[in-house]
Amino acid sequence: ADHSSTSSAVAVISSRNYEPEQLISVPLPLLILSTAPLFLIAYISWRHNLELASPVVVSTIRTFVQLSILSFILDPIFAWGIDCSLIVIAYVLFMVTLASREATNRMKYVFKGMGPTILGALLINVSVVGIWAFGLIIKPTPIFNPQYVIPIVGMLLGNSINGVALSLNSILTSLVESQREVELYLSFGATGFEACASQVRKAIRAGTTPVINGMAVIGLVSIPGMMTGQILGGAPVVDAARYQMLIMYLIATCVFGSTLMLLYVAVSVGFDETHMLRTDRIQKRTKGASLFDCISETWRMLFCCCCDQAIENDGTTL
Repeated sequence: ADHSSTSSAVAVISSRNYEPEQLISVPLPLLILSTAPLFLIAYISWRHNLELASPVVVSTIRTFVQLSILSFILDPIFAWGIDCSLIVIAYVLFMVTLASREATNRMKYVFKGMGPTILGALLINVSVVGIWAFGLIIKPTPIFNPQYVIPIVGMLLGNSINGVALSLNSILTSLVESQREVELYLSFGATGFEACASQVRKAIRAGTTPVINGMAVIGLVSIPGMMTGQILGGAPVVDAARYQMLIMYLIATCVFGSTLMLLYVAVSVGFDETHMLRTDRIQKRTKGASLFDCISETWRMLFCCCCDQAIENDGTTL
């Protein structure tokens, strides 16, 4: 009797298993209708001189235009990227370049070659984390499957931008605006890294705290974006939750790696080989670097490095 009751209970539970439905499409007219509350907010702001009307309208239109363009771009990339990994790699490099430009434009202070430095740090960390994720954990077929690579790399870069911008902005501002405190430590015989140790710790906390806080409250306050998208797309809830856990771990790894790498570079720029503070190497940012400037500066530095290495090799040969 007990066995039959247990079997019937299991049968009832199995019959009630959740079966996800297909994603409900949103027609363009209804999508436009969803912006009505935002335009109402913009109108209220305009009537009361809150100076929010223009930002709200511009941001709403930019969201529509940018995501529409993105969908038209990704559609052929997803179709062709399955057979041609170079298309996926090229688009990922384009994403990393845009991310480095965006991070540079958020700085209060900059140093020479900051754009290419951020580009290199993001590229290294995204590549390492990507190889770890796609080669060992997810194992998509093919390994450069754009369905997995592009969305995950985009999430890694989006969070790394914030961490890099917050940490670099903190350390550079501290070196310039807390110059007397740093030089006091130097006068007592401290090295450059010892003199700015408290500023470095503050910068690390500034860059990584948002990720740590996000991991601490995830699933308690709200359902995160990737998990929501997968659930709406019809994926099982358990699989969506596991993918979200994986993404959070990868994001944290990428943010920590990029932040630590760039902080080391920033401190090395701020001090010379004699452990002397060089605030003359750090300038206040005057304007945002264009995408062309970022790419050209990167290639210039790579070309110079290659030329210098070639000259050194020729010198040793002679």
